[in-house]
Amino acid sequence: MNYILGNTEFLQNILRAVVQKEDIHAVLPEVSADPDCRVFDFLSNHLGKKWKDFARALKIGEGQIDELQATYRDRTSEIIREVLNYSKSTCDPNYWKANLYFALSKARRRDLSEHVQRLYAAYGL
Repeated sequence: MNYILGNTEFLQNILRAVVQKEDIHAVLPEVSADPDCRVFDFLSNHLGKKWKDFARALKIGEGQIDELQATYRDRTSEIIREVLNYSKSTCDPNYWKANLYFALSKARRRDLSEHVQRLYAAYGL
C-alpha cells in the first residue's frame, strides 16, 4: 500500500493518459473529424500506383510529377497528400470536389470517387 501511495506521480500519469485517451500502443491512425482530412487520409492510403494519372488529371505538370517522385521516392502516400494539398489550394473552392471526382475517374479509380462522395455526403457536403 505504501508503494502505491509513494508513486502518486506514476498514478497521475496513468490517469492523465486515460483521460486524454493517449494510447501508447496505437497502431491505426486517429480518425479526423474534418471531412477533407478524412478524404485525404483515405486517398493517400488507397490510390496507389494510379497517383500519376490522378495528378495529371488535376493539371499537375510532368516536371512536377518527376520532382515529386524524386523527392519522395517510394512514399506514395506522401506524394498523394502533397498533390491533394496543392490541388485544393490552387483550385476554386466551388469546383474542388468536382475536380477531385473527375481526376479519380480519369485515373480509373471510380470506386474511390464513389467512396469519397459518400464520405462528403456523411458530413452533409
